[in-house]
Amino acid sequence: MTHLYLIRHGDYYSTDEEGHLLDDGLNEMGVQQSERLRDRFLANNVEFDVLISSTMLRAQQTANIIAPALNLPITLDSGFEEWRNTDGEITIHEFSEKLRNLEPEQRIFMRPVMTAETWTEFMHRACTALNRITQEYEGQKIVLVAHGGIVEAAFMLFCGFSIMQPPPIVVDVKHTSITHWFLAQGQGAKRWMLVSFNDTGHLR
Repeated sequence: MTHLYLIRHGDYYSTDEEGHLLDDGLNEMGVQQSERLRDRFLANNVEFDVLISSTMLRAQQTANIIAPALNLPITLDSGFEEWRNTDGEITIHEFSEKLRNLEPEQRIFMRPVMTAETWTEFMHRACTALNRITQEYEGQKIVLVAHGGIVEAAFMLFCGFSIMQPPPIVVDVKHTSITHWFLAQGQGAKRWMLVSFNDTGHLR
């Protein structure tokens, strides 16, 4: 059966001195978190079949740190990038203000800058990518290093929630946490089962 292990990247430099949103790679804590995750994999001697990473720098760096423990090459996939919601021109404060000024049912269609995705567009992209790899690697153990938004998308997809409505759940994903889904046979149909969420045992 198919196993999907979703790993959020480590802590990272998310804004510059003026507060503009950016992806400047892992900070010192993020490197340490990723190294502890790598050591956990080494200690448990778990075997996986494929390692996929978002193309964003923070995810790639996390994947590069854990890859030696998995003994797998890294496949980069832009479909798993985080919500493309800025172009570096607005600050996190300005972005938050835009959200607060909209009704909840309108926020999923917000485009903070013209080059950005709406939340609905992001969810469509992420859910499509998740469906693609779980079909392509059916029956295998997949490790996907990505982002909190991708973990949220998995809940949307596997639980059958609509991306045309505000999310019915809040998903607070910790850095380098593992969320494990398992495709099981039940009642005549295959169904996704959540095995674990936000597993950060290596950080304790």
